[in-house]
Amino acid sequence: MIESRSNWSWALGGIMVLAVLPFFLSKFYLHLASTILIMALFAMSFNLILGYTGITSFGHAAFFGVGAYTFALLSIKTNWPLVLNICLAPVTGALAAFVVGYFCIRLHGILFAMLTLAFSQIFYTIAFQWYGFTGGDNGIVGLPSPAILAWDKGFYYFTAAIVSAGVVILWRLIHSPFGYTLWTIRENSLRSSFIGVEVNWHRLIVFTITGAFAGMAGVLFAMLDHQAFPNYFHWSLSTEVLIMALLGGMLTFTGPALGAMVVTLLRYWISSYTLYWMIFLSLILLIIVLFLQKGIIGTITERMKPPELRT
Repeated sequence: MIESRSNWSWALGGIMVLAVLPFFLSKFYLHLASTILIMALFAMSFNLILGYTGITSFGHAAFFGVGAYTFALLSIKTNWPLVLNICLAPVTGALAAFVVGYFCIRLHGILFAMLTLAFSQIFYTIAFQWYGFTGGDNGIVGLPSPAILAWDKGFYYFTAAIVSAGVVILWRLIHSPFGYTLWTIRENSLRSSFIGVEVNWHRLIVFTITGAFAGMAGVLFAMLDHQAFPNYFHWSLSTEVLIMALLGGMLTFTGPALGAMVVTLLRYWISSYTLYWMIFLSLILLIIVLFLQKGIIGTITERMKPPELRT
């Protein structure tokens, strides 16, 4: 009961911070705050398969890109309502994840990771070269947006509402019987199968769910900048979201969100001085491997434990 009250207190405090933040930020930093929220949703949903199921994917950007391009293409090629375009994008992200997962989920370890990377690069190549449909490397620009969402504060509150709802769903999912089953699979998939758990089926379901959330993040990102480009599918974005989860702490719920904030802020700051952002991303990965193997929140939590309880 006490833990539940503590969680609700933190959640209420977070909502209050999100509500008042626009009144203290300029337009640029409000754009940055929206980006952080979007990446936080992407990273926290990705951690469903990484931290809670024990699956490493190198191609999760594919579903982010599918969501962004679905929204972009529907916006410029149809007269469908904006709400319908937004709702269909995560659905296509989930469908893409289901198809990819169907072929990959039977594999394990590095084989699974490399096959997801291969699928991601297929999506990237299609988006990059199909000029007649996706615009090729020119991307899709000038996406329409209603006046309320074209307003910087309006879009920020829209993003904050979507992300907050997504975080609540993720929290409930993780603490449901399905979520506990994922933890069991992560700890020992072989023993899980011995007690009757359909391991591959659960992996496919959670992979599909994360595809839907990644697609929603892609929609928000496309709406934020009114454009969609092939680099949304690129392996470098898959690497970024992986590092976000590892940096914040993949065995914690809020760790990936913290990792998303740190990586996004560093990218914006470093990119203002040099084009070689990926070098610094590699350094972040090196620091994680050498000094922060449990991530920022995981390391802090571990240090707060009594010495006899530390692992």
